[in-house]
Amino acid sequence: MKRRGKAVLYTSHILDVVERVADAMVVLHQGRVVASGDLAALRARAGSDADLDQVFRILTSAEDPLARAQALLDAVARPTAQ
Repeated sequence: MKRRGKAVLYTSHILDVVERVADAMVVLHQGRVVASGDLAALRARAGSDADLDQVFRILTSAEDPLARAQALLDAVARPTAQ
């Protein structure tokens, strides 16, 4: 297919299979693209040489800790309605 300029869209949660059959991947989290590329690019983005399953976990759990802390502080600081 690749030699003929064709592509196959394959979706799966079985990431060990995806790792073996896909040339390029897109990682989605909560409906948004968080990373795309081949496995080497995803590993580089995650900062890990792990398998795709672990890379996925790293990419989808990463959150800016300062932004999360500020959101928690903002929630606590809001006056409650009486």
